[in-house]
Amino acid sequence: NVIAISEPPVASYPRSKCLWYKRKKDVISEKLTIKYIKILNLLGIKTLLIMFAVFFETLKFSIKNRGKKSAILMGYLSFYTSFPAMIVSKIFKVKVFAVVPDVPQYVSGYSKSNNAIRCCLSKLSERLNKLTENKFNGYIFLTKYMNELLNRNKKPYIIIEGFINKDDILSTESIYKESKKILMYAGTLHEKFGVKKLVEAFKLINIDNCVLWIYGEGDYLKKIQKESVDNRNIQYKGTKNKEEILKLERVVTLLVNPRPSDEEFTKYSFPSKTVEYMASGTPLLTTKLPGIPEEYFQYVYTFEEEDTVEMGKKIEKILSLPDNTLNHFGLKAKEFVLKNKNHTVQAKKIIDFIFDM
Repeated sequence: NVIAISEPPVASYPRSKCLWYKRKKDVISEKLTIKYIKILNLLGIKTLLIMFAVFFETLKFSIKNRGKKSAILMGYLSFYTSFPAMIVSKIFKVKVFAVVPDVPQYVSGYSKSNNAIRCCLSKLSERLNKLTENKFNGYIFLTKYMNELLNRNKKPYIIIEGFINKDDILSTESIYKESKKILMYAGTLHEKFGVKKLVEAFKLINIDNCVLWIYGEGDYLKKIQKESVDNRNIQYKGTKNKEEILKLERVVTLLVNPRPSDEEFTKYSFPSKTVEYMASGTPLLTTKLPGIPEEYFQYVYTFEEEDTVEMGKKIEKILSLPDNTLNHFGLKAKEFVLKNKNHTVQAKKIIDFIFDM
């Protein structure tokens, strides 16, 4: 059974209008319960309350499960949640593991911030994180490079780059492809993620009845909106919920991830869109990111060069392929992730890793 402790998904007051967040419990299934922490949503006070809540919740968990096979699993690297859990683990000799979806020092750099207070808080957070990030009993990393950077004490680790919810994909009804050629990007619209290059590359291709659909938000949004006004083939479509995006991914011709592979942070990330795109059955064209395991590259198209001219040529080449070729390639990718990267397979790897130690 899993009991998940979660801090409320709200920004601190006054960025959020929520000043007081009441305790809440969601019973997802017989084996999964999520408890949301009660907080006074003021910067600083909120953090202290979360620390106390994590301490007492992990304390209750450890007392209740004393003598049983149990473990504490942290969902990310954070001093203010990890430190209280580690105190409890020392008292009750319960092992603590960390899932590492991001390297903390790179998260703050994904988008630019001119707020001096936020920059200072971010630097303080990075320093505090270093006090606990190498004190776990084991790690679940997204990429092998995370292990090289963070696992300074050579603790046991496993690489779980991502997963797909097999039930969600199989429950979606069949959808026919659009008649025109559609290239689609859905995600964070940061210039650092290659969105500018994608737009410039698309403007160079020479295919009739071809459009670029862009979904999402980020620091490059205003420029994309301007491009969509100036060029009718570049269409900014706003934001959609996950279910709508999953359906749209299935009707387009080609999905794309233009994230530059030479940026240092790409070694420590595996874009979750990779398995999501592949599970759609629509072919994926991606940069050859170092964080993507080699086994994936036989199931996706890749940019050999990442300047706008060569990217444009590659997009044009793939969009010019026969429909049956594209469909066959996309279905092979779908079969690969549904069989090898579904949530059941990946979760079993984590459970075996934790309890075999």
